[in-house]
Amino acid sequence: QLFCVILWMLDNYWQYSFFTLFMILTFEGTVVFSRIKSLGALRGMGNKARPIIAFRLGKWISIDNTELLPGDLISLVRVKPHYAKDEKTKNIEDEGGDIVPADILLLRGATVVTEASLTGESVPQMKEGLSDFEGDALSIKIKHKSHIMYAGTKLLQCKGEETDAQVYKGVPNPPDGGCLCFVLRTGFSSAQGKLVRMIEGSQEKVQGHERDTALLLLLLFFFALASSGYVLYHGMHDENRSQYELLLHCILIITSVIPPELPMQMALAVNSSLMTLMKMQVFCTEPYRVPIAGRL
Repeated sequence: QLFCVILWMLDNYWQYSFFTLFMILTFEGTVVFSRIKSLGALRGMGNKARPIIAFRLGKWISIDNTELLPGDLISLVRVKPHYAKDEKTKNIEDEGGDIVPADILLLRGATVVTEASLTGESVPQMKEGLSDFEGDALSIKIKHKSHIMYAGTKLLQCKGEETDAQVYKGVPNPPDGGCLCFVLRTGFSSAQGKLVRMIEGSQEKVQGHERDTALLLLLLFFFALASSGYVLYHGMHDENRSQYELLLHCILIITSVIPPELPMQMALAVNSSLMTLMKMQVFCTEPYRVPIAGRL
């Protein structure tokens, strides 16, 4: 499209060329801005940093949930979000206190979680501590599903279980009375991380309408070649005609198969669809999948 604009400038179409170039850059910029805004909203899905108690080096210590590693033993407690004392601002303090920080295995205690952020299921799920472990492998999705909690899910209830005996090879009771949990996966390896990475890093090529578009452009290209050949044939027999303008016009005929306004039209249609989706709290990271959705 920029090549077409340059050709028009060579043919003294300055005003139209500059206007077309400005409109192309403007509409493409709006699509880029919408995508950046959507990616920013997705990054906000990450868990906020907050202190958590972990069992390391033979004792319970306080660390940030961003420092958790697979294999850590942690104490999970629910901190109910509450507003600040200033009623004018009403800022939420400790907003992530009821969010599970990683994919964890519940060893001792009982919880009630909602997995709506991952699965869309609004029915709360009850999780119980793993008392008996039979078998060599942990079956996360089948057998031991009722003992697994996933990162990003919200705690509705969390009740720790205290015991006098030092179970699990000398692990004492957590000082805050929370549930004893074993960290399985963190970061992008967790269920929430895989979901966010799939949305953010989805760069698959959209192939839903490429075949139809290619056939249409191929048909127009044959007509453009025939028209350009006709103009070139008769122009070569005209001695008074400039060969520079003749060659320029032939190239313009061929390049007119794809009109320079096509990106503007696509950007305008896609941008209008994105704005409508954003009003419905639906964010799209691949804008040019919108025309494919319109065919369904």
